[in-house]
Amino acid sequence: MSSLADALIGRMDESDLKPGALAAQFMTGRLAVLVRCPDLRARLWSPLLERLAEQLPWEAPLLDIARNHHGCGNITSDLGDVFYFQPGLHGYIGRKIELEREEHGGVRAHPAHFVQGPKRYSSCPSSLAECWALGRSLFRAIAPAGNETTLKRIALQRLKYQNLASDFDALSDLTTHSLARWGRLGARIDRARVNARGGLKRKGPSDLYGLLDQVPGVSRAGHLLNSLFRRHDAAARTGQGERVVEAAHYDHRYFTALCGYRPEMATQVFADEQWYDLPVGLEHLVVFPGELAARDFGLKPVLHRVLHRQDLEASRSLKGERTRNVTLLLGAV
Repeated sequence: MSSLADALIGRMDESDLKPGALAAQFMTGRLAVLVRCPDLRARLWSPLLERLAEQLPWEAPLLDIARNHHGCGNITSDLGDVFYFQPGLHGYIGRKIELEREEHGGVRAHPAHFVQGPKRYSSCPSSLAECWALGRSLFRAIAPAGNETTLKRIALQRLKYQNLASDFDALSDLTTHSLARWGRLGARIDRARVNARGGLKRKGPSDLYGLLDQVPGVSRAGHLLNSLFRRHDAAARTGQGERVVEAAHYDHRYFTALCGYRPEMATQVFADEQWYDLPVGLEHLVVFPGELAARDFGLKPVLHRVLHRQDLEASRSLKGERTRNVTLLLGAV
């Protein structure tokens, strides 16, 4: 990392997660904090990603994914197995669970099990308890000292990104081609909206831009105007060989904590008109605040995005690896 990026990233040990400890770091202007967790791979990664008895959704038949999907019309709140491929907006296959504390002290998962052909799979209770305990420690540390906000749920997500840029395109095409005529039109409008820049990015103008982009003759003028905005839109910049997979956004949760094995992927945070890579790995959790922390704790939420960087030869040689380009995410919601 650059010296400026290094100054924006705090560091602490898991043993230092006292009430208000993370809040204190974020109040000084840190964008993210690396929390070193002993045996993170053994405690969370191995039981949740390397236990072969569990069929993860990116290994599953499409029908199993459908049976395990618990949608609500809002993709940020969907649970179970999910399949999201909208160019420049979303691009992953994932398994999303929410954890709650039971009255007798155990941890309840929603959904409680997942279909695997004729069988069902339930996550190991001890692994879920580990996720809850770590999530609770992070929540107490991001709440300012003395704050009495109650932890309600912990989000546990496993998100799989693709090795090859062409695979993102193929899966996006599959999604779009499954729609009827009006659905495909809506998909084209959404694709244009994602490319809106500067003053056109806001909700109303981007909707209008997406609609006018479908009108022959008018779309050219819109593209010229958008290109003028693009020159001055620092948040829209990418480097050579980079593709935005998850568009710049704020998470609607108290915190997001990431770890993973992602040689082709990068999560970036935005500050001082520049994007900075977060060092997501398996030795620590990368923690940053979301919109609920802004609402209840007065902390500034972090604008972030996910990029794909093509490494063609390495990707082809390890294309079938179960945990390649996978993110494990914990969050308080």
